[in-house]
Amino acid sequence: MLALAVSWLGITIGESLASVSTRMGDPVATAHDPQLDKFVYLTEDGNAFVTAIAEHGMVSGIRLWSLTNAAGKTADTFGITLGTSDETLKAKRGKPARTGSDIDGPFEAYQDGDTLWLYHLRGDQSVSSITLSTSESALAESAAQPLPAVHSGRSRADAIRVVQPDSAAVQRFEQMYLAIHPCPGGGTWHIAKTVRQDGVDVVSTSCNPSGAAQTWYFTPEGPSFPR
Repeated sequence: MLALAVSWLGITIGESLASVSTRMGDPVATAHDPQLDKFVYLTEDGNAFVTAIAEHGMVSGIRLWSLTNAAGKTADTFGITLGTSDETLKAKRGKPARTGSDIDGPFEAYQDGDTLWLYHLRGDQSVSSITLSTSESALAESAAQPLPAVHSGRSRADAIRVVQPDSAAVQRFEQMYLAIHPCPGGGTWHIAKTVRQDGVDVVSTSCNPSGAAQTWYFTPEGPSFPR
C-alpha cells in the first residue's frame, strides 16, 4: 500500500484488486493484457462506468468514463465531472503539466508527485473520461497480489455477485452485463424472464438471432439485500 494512499470512487490507489472485488462485487466487465488487469463497475445509475486498473494485482489507476455525451454527476476532488468544458477544466485546475493524445483521444495531464490526473477530451472539447493514477515506481515496493476470481454466472454455485443499493440498480447491472457479454458466435441476449429464488436472480435468456437458450445466475448484495 502506498504511504500516502489516494482514494476516489470508493477505490484506493495501492489496494489489491481482490479487496475491490470483495467490497464492490463482481465487475460488469473485465479486460486483461500482459501488464494490466481492468475491472469495470457501473455508476451514476448505470450511465457511467468506473474502471479499477491494476498492475500485479494492485490498483494503479481509477477511471471514470461514459459511452454518452451526457453531463456527469460525479466530480473529482477538483469539481470536474464528465462533460465539463475544457475552458472550465483549465479555470479550475490551471495550465496542464502536459498534453498529448493516445488511443482514447487528446488528453490534458496534471501531476503532483506520484499522483496523476488525466482528462481525455471529446471533439467538442468536453471531458470524456477522468483517470487518477500513480507511477509504476510508486508501487514497486509493494508485493504482487493474486487476482480475485470472477464468477461466470452460468450456475447457481458460480452466481455473479452484484453489490448494488436496491433492486432497480441490480436490474440495471444484469441488463448491462448481458449487453456487454454477447452470445457465442455473435448476437445479443434477450431476457425472457427473471425470477428471484432463495436470494438468487435466475435470468432466462435467448440469443438473438440464433435462439440459443441460457440461464444466468446473479446474487444481489447491498443495503436492500441482507445476508
